Amino acid sequence: LQLPFAHTKNISVFFGNPTTLPTTKQTKQSASTMISSTVMKLNHKAVSFLQHQDYETAANLLQQGIHMVEHAMQDPEEQDEMDQVMPTRIALGPLASVSLSMPQQDSFGIYSHAMTAAARPLTDPDEQDEDQDLALLYGILFYNVGLCLHLQGLVSGTHVFLNQAKHCYETALGTLGAIDRNPLIVLLEVALLNNEAHIHSCLCDHERVGVCLNLMQTAIREVNADYQWRGNLPREFKPFSRNLVLQAGSQLRPAPAA
Repeated sequence: LQLPFAHTKNISVFFGNPTTLPTTKQTKQSASTMISSTVMKLNHKAVSFLQHQDYETAANLLQQGIHMVEHAMQDPEEQDEMDQVMPTRIALGPLASVSLSMPQQDSFGIYSHAMTAAARPLTDPDEQDEDQDLALLYGILFYNVGLCLHLQGLVSGTHVFLNQAKHCYETALGTLGAIDRNPLIVLLEVALLNNEAHIHSCLCDHERVGVCLNLMQTAIREVNADYQWRGNLPREFKPFSRNLVLQAGSQLRPAPAA
């Protein structure tokens, strides 16, 4: 895949400082015990290659990560080994903003941020949940592949890439039901819905756009109530609110970036 990204810069999510990705130790442990660490590194490197516009290498790294997660999901023994040596939980890490070499327009935009994963230490071993960790990694990887294809479709004007991106976003959304909800998971969910809506608008499927926007609005309303933000949403959610306001009662006009 050749994915036409432009310049990127790192920004932090609203929950504290970015967590440093773990470093793999040169030991005799089997590769299976380090799968979460390895997949996070592959994803992190993919984002770095995107920053340097090496889209083919980035896509290959993401695909390697997807294959590793799929293998772990199908092999309970590997999950048991991972559980014994990695007393951590996986969370959404620092975001990487991606900008296109196109002028922004005052209309519905994509959420052009790549997602990373980070590990946090456990204070209670009972918190360990490798199924949820793998599901989150899977969702992040598919979101990033979807974003690659989405942007490639916008630059090339090729609907094939947009349809492939839509499939990736749908796959990522399908993983979120297995994950406990928190603001960062809702951020990923709303980003996926936003970008899927953008693709549907490009393909003139306005009925599906409406479905995605309604789900976005519901998710934002629920997290706002659950965490008592009283409408004062964290800045990472602002583009979604803006898109919903812009499109209220009006016809969608796709734009390069939010």
